Amino acid sequence: MAGVTINGFVTKTVSELQESLQAAFRRVFGKNVNVDSRSRVGQEIDIFADALSDAWDLAEAVSGALDPSSATGVLLDNLCALTGLTRAAPAKSKVAILAIGTAGTVLPIGRQAGVTGSSTVFETTAPGTIAAAPAWVTATPYAEGAIVVAAGALWRATAAGTSGASAPTGIGPTHNDGSVVWAYQGAGSAFALIDAEATATGRLQGFAGSVDSIVTPVAGWAAVTNPLDAVPGRDLETDTELRLRRQQQIANVGSSPLNALIAKVSNVKGVSTAVAFENATDATVGTIGPHGIEVIVEGGDSIEIADAILNAKAAGIATFGTSLENRTTSNGDPIDIRYTRPVLQSIWVTVALSKDPSKYPLNGDDLVKQALVEFGDSQVLGKDVVASALSGAIFKAIPGVLDVTSVLIGTAPAPVSSATIVLSIRQRADYDTTRINVASVNGTI
Repeated sequence: MAGVTINGFVTKTVSELQESLQAAFRRVFGKNVNVDSRSRVGQEIDIFADALSDAWDLAEAVSGALDPSSATGVLLDNLCALTGLTRAAPAKSKVAILAIGTAGTVLPIGRQAGVTGSSTVFETTAPGTIAAAPAWVTATPYAEGAIVVAAGALWRATAAGTSGASAPTGIGPTHNDGSVVWAYQGAGSAFALIDAEATATGRLQGFAGSVDSIVTPVAGWAAVTNPLDAVPGRDLETDTELRLRRQQQIANVGSSPLNALIAKVSNVKGVSTAVAFENATDATVGTIGPHGIEVIVEGGDSIEIADAILNAKAAGIATFGTSLENRTTSNGDPIDIRYTRPVLQSIWVTVALSKDPSKYPLNGDDLVKQALVEFGDSQVLGKDVVASALSGAIFKAIPGVLDVTSVLIGTAPAPVSSATIVLSIRQRADYDTTRINVASVNGTI
């Protein structure tokens, strides 16, 4: 039986519609009427059947629009809107580019640099002025990210430390100087570090050093690179992802006020992760005061996050965290809303592996680095760093790997241990290809 049934909506197929129309024509014009598709009447029946099929499809879509398991596209969007949930919009990858050139050169917003061998292009989102880099100095403390000029080239500190007696020279890729490890950035003595984003949305990659071509030249701008990996963007949230998030939202709202708060914050545009803790006691527990809450959130606008917390928390409940926004209650009273941004823990990795040279890609070592970064990006907040898990990610992603003989991990350069790095829920492991070293040798098949 077609139509609305106790088991849901059942649509008629085109062939069923054709049979129904053929029977109707025989009842009206006699059983000898020619309804073959090659006849004039049969062709009319086919035309009517196609038109009616569209109407049945529409009826099925309308019926399915009320069922989140079958609604798709805008119909699913409309269904989710009933609970205040919106589909996550596509986002662009972001990266900081290092523009090298003549001091005083101004780079306006919209200057573009590309990834060689790829269609990925990054465009500056802020203006920048190329300025002379400070000269390297011996016995000097340097913070991670510091950029100096030495021997006619620019160098970036990949970890904090104190310089030794030997200035970085050559073309790297790295130079050990005292307790500082310098990464070669390019020939020159002046630079500008400028924020940029991809010209298209999606998970476009820009691994460290891959943004290396100037697309929109400017006089005085000689070269470009990116010291760190780009932060990947995302595609438009799929129907499957949106359905799952809707299920989580409804489950959270129905379980407890704390989970309802998480659901509210998670729905803020750009938020990728949200967790919350409460202290129901009369004494301070950890960093949370009596009868207080702490929300840990990644992504999203700070004001929108604070407003979501304010609108979802119970009256009289204090908020705690490392970030502060001054907001106003519905009564017009000022209120401090606090929450926490997770701390990124830089991870260094040294990999040794044996390979089958006939199957291992020519750029296999670089692919190993990329695979580990992508694995790290997929991990949840507070996830410990486990060497064996990294080995598994390498085997899964790279063909021709015979054995991963060693994976050393640490929170400083040149790790010497495979011991698990334990992280708190307020931390996230931060992987970058500049902090991963891979040594591959031919193995015995």
